[in-house]
Amino acid sequence: MGENLPFTEKKLKDWAGWRAFRDGRALFERGVVERVSYEHPYVIGTLSLGPRGMRSKFEILKNGLVENHCPCRDNRECGLICSHLVAMGLTMLRQSAKPERDEQAIAGMRRFERIAKGLDKKYIKRAQKNDPGAVKANLVVELVENWYEQVKADRVGLRIFIEVEKGRTPIADVSADVPYLFPRVDEVVLSTLEELCGGPAPSNMQVSLHAFIQLLRALNGKKIFQQGIAKGFPVNGSAVDSIVNMDMDRETGELLLSVATELPGRQMELFASYIITENSGWVFNSGQFWPLNAVLPKKHWDVYQGTLRIPRELVPSFIMTDLPQLERLVQVRTEITPDLFQMKPAKVYFRLLVKGSPASLSATLYARYTDEVELVAGRADMRGNFAIPDPKDLLRYRIRNMAYEKAGVEKLALAGFIGRAGDTLRNIVGPREVLNFLGSGVPKLRRMGIEVELEGRVKPFAENTEMVAPIVHIREVDSGSYFDVSYEYDVGTGSISDSDIQHALAKGDSFIERNGKAILLDGDAIQQALDVFRDCSVGAGEGEGSFRISTIYSSYIQSSIDALENGRLDAEPEWLERARQQNEQDTIETVKLSEHLNATLRSYQHEGVNWLRFLERRGFCGILADEMGLGKTLQTLAWIQLERAEESHRGKPALVICPTSLVDNWAEEAAKFTPNLNVLVLQGAERQRKWKRVEKSDLVI
Repeated sequence: MGENLPFTEKKLKDWAGWRAFRDGRALFERGVVERVSYEHPYVIGTLSLGPRGMRSKFEILKNGLVENHCPCRDNRECGLICSHLVAMGLTMLRQSAKPERDEQAIAGMRRFERIAKGLDKKYIKRAQKNDPGAVKANLVVELVENWYEQVKADRVGLRIFIEVEKGRTPIADVSADVPYLFPRVDEVVLSTLEELCGGPAPSNMQVSLHAFIQLLRALNGKKIFQQGIAKGFPVNGSAVDSIVNMDMDRETGELLLSVATELPGRQMELFASYIITENSGWVFNSGQFWPLNAVLPKKHWDVYQGTLRIPRELVPSFIMTDLPQLERLVQVRTEITPDLFQMKPAKVYFRLLVKGSPASLSATLYARYTDEVELVAGRADMRGNFAIPDPKDLLRYRIRNMAYEKAGVEKLALAGFIGRAGDTLRNIVGPREVLNFLGSGVPKLRRMGIEVELEGRVKPFAENTEMVAPIVHIREVDSGSYFDVSYEYDVGTGSISDSDIQHALAKGDSFIERNGKAILLDGDAIQQALDVFRDCSVGAGEGEGSFRISTIYSSYIQSSIDALENGRLDAEPEWLERARQQNEQDTIETVKLSEHLNATLRSYQHEGVNWLRFLERRGFCGILADEMGLGKTLQTLAWIQLERAEESHRGKPALVICPTSLVDNWAEEAAKFTPNLNVLVLQGAERQRKWKRVEKSDLVI
């Protein structure tokens, strides 16, 4: 009984503290504890956690304290009383408080002795075997006609009779003065009924499923009847096994679970009726009651009523966590195995929630997977056991990308927030640090794809603080082959000198102060843009402090300027269009070859021509680096034979520069494969005399 255990629920609270006790009670209520026992001085149990479960135990010391032996992290690394200990303790208290059948029999015998002595005239009087005047009788327990429908509502209706030679009489109508001699099993059943009622057994009663199972245990070897049916139902004591069948719906990807029971004689019953409580269950089939060896976890009890469908989004979690738990309890028949499923990391969108004031900031990073699933980044969470189904493949899922989440947390260090998880980030403290975060940290995070939200007094402060707007001027020179880049800085109230900006950057600041007010600047992006200008520059431009840059870098320069917070670009439409075309992510298109090409290209050679055309349209250079003998000359000739993509280049010759030993080879292959091209060979001492023919040629070698 509960009083024999050396601890109580209050002592569990004292040992664990409110937080661990709260978490332990949650595990207890979810039925995570599969089994638990008390072997002085240890409480030993198994919890359905992880794919193989977890064995745990704790020791009750002589001084009334407890020694935790749980293998969990809280105990091993932190030495804490964990939630697992609490869950096992609560389960042990509940189990020890339940009256077992032997205890019921003892209680019944005590009641029998009390009644026999005449201490309670309301109870049925029991007689001893040799008592004079004893009437031999049987106790009849009858189920109401719709008893199984009542089972679904956690109640069962019963009718109780005393049966003697003259027939059956409702137990409440029997004289309390007549001593009845019952078989031993009937005495136990009657005592059980009286214990359940807390008094004399009535003729009609309703009991809970838990009480009904207690009654079935007491009825072992006896029959229970049903209203309107003469033949009774035997109640068996030998336990039977259940088998779970698992299949997949080929249309929806849902898992289908059904349960069957293997009755003695190897008879498999698929359409049985089940009476299930938290720790025990019975099956009614073929007119008999049988106890079950094991009961499935409560969240799967619907399978006892019919086919249980596991929604597709819960399938991976079920396969990885629930299925191993079921397999430890019952046999699972299925051809669905974990290796059939493909689990790929899902795409993560980050949201950084920043709260605070101009003096200090706190932040939490969230990882968003769908509109419904947003978790603290890098933090273990039961809600993280989600799966996003692939609409095209029933066996493919996207699951939580914990590695990417942790990488996202690490990236926050670049903006001043350091921590191991999204909710353990160190605060940014100090007005200077807050200004640096608002100036360069926020833009930097947004460039990395992290959504930044501000809350509290810092939000209006950021909105009302001016920010430097870099203005970059582009001016094309040398017929469009080059352009000059110059820049200036502007705020709403006027311009700021480059020296002020450079002075702030040299100090590592992302703000400058003017007239007692701070002006934010995206220091990192400004410095990176200046570095890009210097790296791409071929020299100084015409204006003071400007850079001269080749047109081939147009898209690169534009991307650097676009990254500037509040940056503006001043350029001619033609330059912007060229930069846009260079920056397009178009795929390489298949080129239609000239009808004058006197050759059939292999597939890889045609791909080479496609690639050369792609480079031409983007204004890029390239190296065709196939192995020797794979037709680089042919591919190049096929490309030269095409009409030029840019109209200004059409009608102008292509120039081939090659070693002297290959000049004749180029001329021969041009004559063979592209006979429509007018070829001019320039080599030797006489080459200058041929220069006048260059403009009329298609190909100059």
